Amino acid sequence: MHGKGWKLAIGVGTALLLVSAPISRPLWPQFAGIVQSSRDVMAVWFAVAGSFAIGAMAWRVSPAVTWLVGAYTISGLAYGFQGLSMMNLQSLLWGAGILALLTYAWPEHKGIIIWSLTAALTVHVAVALSQYFVEDYGWPTPAGLVYRDPFFMTVKVAHEVEGLAAHYSLFGGLLAVAMPLLYLRVGWPVWVATPVIILALRHRSSMLAAGLAAFLMIPGRRKWHAAWIGAALTGLVVAIRGAFSDFAGPSLTAWTSTRVDVWVITFAKALQKPWLGWSPGSFYLWKPTFINPPSKEGLTFIQAHNEFLQLFFEVGVIGFAAVVFYFVHTGWRLRRARPWTRELRCAVASAAAFVLIAFVSFPFRIGATALGALITLAAMHGELLEIEDKRKSADELTRRANEVGRMPLIRRKRRRLATPRDPGSGNGGVSEPARTSDAAGVRSDA
Repeated sequence: MHGKGWKLAIGVGTALLLVSAPISRPLWPQFAGIVQSSRDVMAVWFAVAGSFAIGAMAWRVSPAVTWLVGAYTISGLAYGFQGLSMMNLQSLLWGAGILALLTYAWPEHKGIIIWSLTAALTVHVAVALSQYFVEDYGWPTPAGLVYRDPFFMTVKVAHEVEGLAAHYSLFGGLLAVAMPLLYLRVGWPVWVATPVIILALRHRSSMLAAGLAAFLMIPGRRKWHAAWIGAALTGLVVAIRGAFSDFAGPSLTAWTSTRVDVWVITFAKALQKPWLGWSPGSFYLWKPTFINPPSKEGLTFIQAHNEFLQLFFEVGVIGFAAVVFYFVHTGWRLRRARPWTRELRCAVASAAAFVLIAFVSFPFRIGATALGALITLAAMHGELLEIEDKRKSADELTRRANEVGRMPLIRRKRRRLATPRDPGSGNGGVSEPARTSDAAGVRSDA
């Protein structure tokens, strides 16, 4: 952090913390939900200061991360950190801190990070496979699983192959996102094991995400082979799940599981407060419910099943603009980083798989998939920083080498200009009249 701008910001921020309690007294009505005395105001201003500190640390990862942290802070302040605003802001700050830590550690410690990811996924798969043989481990059914998922209407059918992720869809999504990075350590067997497991889970978006990751990773014409295989496996999953039929018979929209409905009403309600949104964490408090008339069963959504739409709902345009800027800025950096290393290609494939899943689910709001996404993003940005730093160092060495190589030429040129034999040397560049006339063929004694 160099420059007068950073020095001014750090100075003002530190001074503001020291006077936060007295200047906050007029703001107590705004923060009535969490502030009861001058001591409690520390929670507010430490959240603001923490947002600034972690946002600054994440600047090199991507300025969009800093922007997003600022957007959450501004939206939370506007609504007095009511409801779940403070909890969501804290989760974002911890996530941004973990992302920055893993990104800066990636160049030197990528081996141990990939090993840890491999070990964790191995435990997930082992527990999931054992669930075929062990009826009940005694673990409680995940809260809300029965009424949230349209395929789980009773506790009797809630038993699924889910590993430690608490839900089969989260398990499948985690495998699809991690598959390219696992390839760096496991090799080609991961290309066989991952689709087989997702096929057993019968999860559509995870299979699509795995197919997209394979398409981006496989070079040359083999990309299209992977695309056809992915399309065939996804079609098989759709057929097994009976995704194009509902209570009334065949339906082309049944596969959305009412997600299109919740997306439409979420977008409509978000337009009521488009700039700052409804405050971080507000969607959970809204919880729209849909009733199935024939069965009289209800389905309550505590997430919008679309990370980008829910971000727009909760923090408005100022937060959604950070996502747009992130894609533009990261795409520009990726273009400049060509040719990509193998690690960067795998990380980009993982990130693309995550984006696809985030469009139809909520991976950033569940622990297992959120950490998988952070590792994926850290791998991509860590590789980008490593490539950029190496090229910057190479350019600096080239510049210095050019300067050193030009010094002898400059010295010789200076010596040549300073020799008396040069015309006009020593008299300001004006030639002597006699020599000029002799050179012109005119005799002085004529």
